[in-house]
Amino acid sequence: MIKKTRSNRKHTSSAHKPHTMLTFISKLLVIGAAHVLCGLVLYRRRIAHPSSLMASDLIVFALPLGAAFALYCIAFWSTGYLSNRMGLRAAATALTSAVESFVSFWLMLIFAFGRYGT
Repeated sequence: MIKKTRSNRKHTSSAHKPHTMLTFISKLLVIGAAHVLCGLVLYRRRIAHPSSLMASDLIVFALPLGAAFALYCIAFWSTGYLSNRMGLRAAATALTSAVESFVSFWLMLIFAFGRYGT
């Protein structure tokens, strides 16, 4: 019978597996694409069919941005990165999610303004 020691145990941290990083990156791309598409649809609706609901910047811009920020937070938190330091993990989650939301928001604006005007 083989006795398990520290040297022959497999490291099981999910934060450092290559397939986990690919999954994380694919989640970020899907969330970003969904944010851009949702923003385009709402902005097109605002331009093509003006209504009092679509005239609200809160509905057209802030709602998709808030949803994307929340989904980016969930995606980053689920990786388990920095799981032993909760304060740093929360700060890193908020910071990276804010940066990712900012980038996808500006991509949405570039596509929407380029396609439908300002």
